[in-house]
Amino acid sequence: MSNFKLINPNPIDKQLLKTGLRKAKAEQVLSNRLNNITVVFENIYDPHNAMASLRSCEAFGIGNICFVFEKTPAFNPLKIGKKSSSSANKWLTYFMFESSADCLLHLKNNDFINVATVVTNDSIQLPEFKKQKGKKYAVWFGNEKEGLSEYAVKKSDIRLSIPMNGFVQSLNLSVSVGIILYSLRYCK
Repeated sequence: MSNFKLINPNPIDKQLLKTGLRKAKAEQVLSNRLNNITVVFENIYDPHNAMASLRSCEAFGIGNICFVFEKTPAFNPLKIGKKSSSSANKWLTYFMFESSADCLLHLKNNDFINVATVVTNDSIQLPEFKKQKGKKYAVWFGNEKEGLSEYAVKKSDIRLSIPMNGFVQSLNLSVSVGIILYSLRYCK
């Protein structure tokens, strides 16, 4: 069994009761959710970078988010970053893990293919990546200083990178999340 803490289960139901959000709008949003994609944030240093990324997650229909706090202090995504997430944080469900190993075990036990976003010699360039119909993907994003842990990269099933043509070979976390989720949502 994997060890995790669940935060904000069924956020749409809670918000319907709390804000009087119209049922038709909630049903439309839920019907467009990508239940086959989960985003994992590993050891994020600056919570506001993660919160800005949550805005993209929610906008592209991702509902479940995993946070791994193995080397960085844990934070509650519902209690910080309302401005940087544009309140998207309240519409998401969070799985909080104390280790990458626990998160990977949880995802594998739930039939997810783990995708490490990392630049390596064997990375698939994003435009060449083809999702397999009926498969579930957990897309891992590393922290701002060191990227993904060696463990997460080694244990991933797929390594994925965004092609870059400039001198700089990295992007801000929220920019990377937006580009990759857009591609996974709308590209073949």
